[in-house]
Amino acid sequence: VLVCFSVVFLCSSFILASDVFTLNCAESVILGKYGSSVILPCWLTPEVSAETLEIRWYRPEKFTAPFQFYQGGKFNTEYQGTYGNRSSLSPRNPQSTGLKQGDVSLRLDNIGLSDIGIFHCYVSGDKSYQDKTVNLSLTALGAPARLSLQHLQDSVNLTCSSCGWFPQPKLLWKSPNEKTLSKTQSLIYSKQENGLFCAHSWIVLSSSFSNLISCSVTLSEEEKREVSFDLDARPSDDTSGLWKILFGLALFCLLALIGVGLYKIYSARKKSDYMLVNGVEMEVVVDLGQDNISATNLEDLRKDAVAITLDKKNCKNEYLRFIDQDGLMVRDTPNAAENYAGHGFPYGLC
Repeated sequence: VLVCFSVVFLCSSFILASDVFTLNCAESVILGKYGSSVILPCWLTPEVSAETLEIRWYRPEKFTAPFQFYQGGKFNTEYQGTYGNRSSLSPRNPQSTGLKQGDVSLRLDNIGLSDIGIFHCYVSGDKSYQDKTVNLSLTALGAPARLSLQHLQDSVNLTCSSCGWFPQPKLLWKSPNEKTLSKTQSLIYSKQENGLFCAHSWIVLSSSFSNLISCSVTLSEEEKREVSFDLDARPSDDTSGLWKILFGLALFCLLALIGVGLYKIYSARKKSDYMLVNGVEMEVVVDLGQDNISATNLEDLRKDAVAITLDKKNCKNEYLRFIDQDGLMVRDTPNAAENYAGHGFPYGLC
């Protein structure tokens, strides 16, 4: 009887002990990285098994629709919604054995801005239950800052921009001596469709400013993007190269015009070597070896013309024929060229 009583007492004590627990959750804010995974730690003390307990993870005012619901040794996925395939009960550290050790921590994957805020962890047994909260926040490290430069008349405009930040970052311009140039800058923030921030700033400096200047976009000392530019290395404002190009083009055009003019003069001189005599175009041959060259005027030649009278009775030359009754006009016979094959003037006058 005493042995039976001892066994019953031990069993009842074990049952009571397994149903009496304290739920512990992280009190500080859990900080995650945008798009990464995070653990929301919750566990029971003493380290009793939670495999027979009811476990709910839910957002505020959503107790009846927990996205992570464990009951009777099974998971219910009816209310997972946007947490489907990216939430699970997971050990809070490598040493934990999970539910067997009373570890009811939640793992979230691919966290975004909608996950920021309070998460409820509810654990219930036959005789007790507890509900604790965990606060989640996150940061997003933006894209590398981009720096562009624009030369103005007597100044330089520098622009710095970066997107994909959360929360809103700080943007600072600095010179080599770490002196902040924020007093001379303009800064604009905007939001992307996914809720992340863009920072855009520009600063105008004198053209004589010749130092290394940097733009830093920062959330913290560990989360920042910085880009630098050495103004000493910027292209010179000297435009002599442009003037050289313009001068070369002008010289080329001038030489082309001279060439066209010389060609036209040559063509005109070539045409002047021909003259029209009695409706026939005849070539004028000029002896360049003579010291004095002058054009021959046909009118002057006609002034020196003399009349020649041929005696038709005595002139029997086969190469000639008279074509009028008075014998004033003489032509060669139709076959004169065929009959005469010698050199010189082919027609002998009687």
